[in-house]
Amino acid sequence: MAETKYSKSVTVAGTANRYISNDILTSTTEEPKKILGVFFTESTVTENHDAKIAVYDDRDKVSEWHNQHFLLAHDSDNRVHTPYMEINHVLEVGHTFTIGHTSGSTAADFYYTVVYQITS
Repeated sequence: MAETKYSKSVTVAGTANRYISNDILTSTTEEPKKILGVFFTESTVTENHDAKIAVYDDRDKVSEWHNQHFLLAHDSDNRVHTPYMEINHVLEVGHTFTIGHTSGSTAADFYYTVVYQITS
């Protein structure tokens, strides 16, 4: 039987050349969590494709990737539909999962959906 998957979404508004993040999930004794992955979409009116996305377990970086890696070709502005980054990270009790991005010279906004399981 497949385990139930949950999701939580957040929009993070960027600032040029700065890392901006949002604490999205905390693992508790009652609901310990495993992060399965992240769907993400740049929601800026003019997409820049130059942001670097990073996810953290408290202060420890779990993963980092460039938005441009999800373009269909290096010379194209077309992206993979509904980009998804697999994470598979157990969030220890008391730890918080944080997601955010560093914009390039123009601020970029992203809509993130984190997919997780409760591992009780």
